[in-house]
Order: sequence, then C-alpha cells, then structure tokens
Amino acid sequence: MTDLRNQLPITADQDGILAMRISDAARALSIGRTTVYKLIVDGTLQTIKVGRRRLILTRSIQELCDLPQSSLQAVEEPSTLGKRPH
Repeated sequence: MTDLRNQLPITADQDGILAMRISDAARALSIGRTTVYKLIVDGTLQTIKVGRRRLILTRSIQELCDLPQSSLQAVEEPSTLGKRPH
C-alpha cells in the first residue's frame, strides 16, 4: 500500500498551509491553547477532524485577524473556581 501523506500537497494560503494544529495556531496568534479552544467552541475558529487530530483552518485564523478591533470580544479568562488563593 502506498503512503500518500508525503505525496498530497496541502496548499492554500500565502504560506501554503490549509490547516494547522491547535498548538501551532496558538503560537501564530500569540495566545494560549485554552483561548484557542474557547474560540473553537464559540465558532470563531473553524476546525476539521482528520483521524483523531483536530486541525484549525488557516482561513478562519485569517478572518479572525481581519476583523476590526471594535468587533472582537474579549475571550473570558479560565475560571478560577476550585483553585486556592496563593
């Protein structure tokens, strides 16, 4: 059986990437992975699932970056419930 992973081109945006891992999207946006997951849940970032891996579509990252600053809502910080104060 032929391994197609290295033979299939994955191109789309200016860098030639259609989708990226959650950790790569977090790094590209300079935000944490928890914030990326929140943006996925609220529908801001679109994802696809390939096997067991969830990938974020680069076009949805670009759309997020193209939004006017006034239309962006702050993503709520992680809950502190159940955490002890220092």
